[in-house]
Amino acid sequence: MNRQSIFENGDTVLNLRTIFRQLHKNRLHGTVMENSSLLSENLLDYLDSCLDRFVLRDRLFLNPDISIPFLADKIHTNRTYISLAIHNLYGVKFSEFVSFLRIEYSKKLLKIFKLDLEHVASACGYMYASQFTKKFTEVEGMNPSTWRHFVAQSTEK
Repeated sequence: MNRQSIFENGDTVLNLRTIFRQLHKNRLHGTVMENSSLLSENLLDYLDSCLDRFVLRDRLFLNPDISIPFLADKIHTNRTYISLAIHNLYGVKFSEFVSFLRIEYSKKLLKIFKLDLEHVASACGYMYASQFTKKFTEVEGMNPSTWRHFVAQSTEK
């Protein structure tokens, strides 16, 4: 399966809304700053909807060159607001936000498609499979191949 067909099926097969909602759980667990005096609630709501669009429609997190300035330009705001919004809304830094989205997306790909790690890494915005494997292992506690094998075994039972 090529990269284009993965994206064509993305909305139905890879439910990004579920991935995005997992980030919102930080609010419920009290790990997020409440009502920052630096950003109004209205501005946070606006940036939250923009970030939702960033995940669900544009999938900018899959771009290997994603950065705060790049995203700020797309959302038509400044870098400080993007950084503060992500920290206030999700309790993480921008790099952790992007990594989380990429790893969750990669888990969906690993589970559904029989792609090799290089293709999964590329589809998830990583330049190199080794970079992807390192980040995946850091987040999940096991490498992607082991994770895929573990998931395959658990679904067989």
